[in-house]
Formats: sequence, structure tokens, C-alpha cells
Amino acid sequence: MANVTPPDDESRLLQALLDRQRSAWVEFVRRYDGIVAAAVRRAALQCGVELRRADLEDLCAEVFAGLLHDDMSALRRFESRCRLSTWLTIIARRTCFKRLRAVCGREGFLPHDPLPDALLPQSIDLLERMVADEDRRSLERAMRRLREGDRAILELFFREELSYRQIGERLGISTNAVGPKLFRAQQRLKRAMQWA
Repeated sequence: MANVTPPDDESRLLQALLDRQRSAWVEFVRRYDGIVAAAVRRAALQCGVELRRADLEDLCAEVFAGLLHDDMSALRRFESRCRLSTWLTIIARRTCFKRLRAVCGREGFLPHDPLPDALLPQSIDLLERMVADEDRRSLERAMRRLREGDRAILELFFREELSYRQIGERLGISTNAVGPKLFRAQQRLKRAMQWA
């Protein structure tokens, strides 16, 4: 059974990473590599792909490298409203889905391997649907975290495709107030999506 890391311990480790303490990255990878590997393996199996050890290691390395990218910007944006392990699972699944989607139709699955038989056209369609489903679920989770007013204006604009004037009439606000309210709601949604 995997160890459950207390949130305060996760916070200390994350802060040590951001402070660039030498041993923090080694501890971070040691602690979470099993979680990342399991998430990548499950995501690939959902797509009908059984990863070889080298492929699994490459994808896990890609997940961890992505966390270091751009001065650890993803880790800096992490908000502790969810567990770090949960957030890493989502990052690992997305990385796997995006990598599989990106290589479909090319001559190689990963740079050194032939395209697996599982990635035939019907599997590519399934993969596209799964990535879209994962993104939709993340969006729905993020929307549930927003205030009612933010959800309402986003749904009126993006789902119902109403004009600013129509949104203003529906919400009982001026047309000129719609743009700024919509912009702020989109910003809050982006922040919510970082840990959805």
C-alpha cells in the first residue's frame, strides 16, 4: 500500500523544491515516481497501449521534466486545495494522453520504437475522445469551484453563445459591464483549471 503523505509534509517538500534545496528534487522524485508511473501506465492502457519499460520511463521522465520547465512554473502555480499526489496524477495522465495523441500516425510510437499495433485508426479516434473527455471532466470540476456568478456568465457566453447585450439583459447588468465580468470569470476559471 502506498504511503499517504500528510499535506503539511507535501507543502514543506514543495517549498524546498521552489527554494532549490539540493536534496528536494531527489526526495520529490523518490516519493512520487510510483504515483506518476501508475498514472501513466493506466492512461496508456485506457488507450489500448501496453507500455514497455523504456516507454514508461521516458513518459515519466517527460512528466518530471515538464515540472522543471520554465523555472518550475507548473509547481509554482500548484494550489494546495487538492493533494499534490492527486495533482501529479492528473498531470501524468494528460502528459501520456498528449504524447500518445501527438505520435499517432507517425512512424514511431516513441523515438526508438515502432508504432504499436494497438494504435490503429479506431484507436486514434478513441484516444481523441478520451483526451476530450479528460479535458471536459477537468473543465467541469473547475466550473464547480467557481462562484455562481462566474459560472453563469461563462455558460451564457460559451455554451449559449449569447451576445454581450443578451448576457447583460439576462443577468440584469449593463452591456458595458459584461466584458470585464467575463474576463475576470475566465481568469478565475484558468486558475481553477490548474488543479482541476
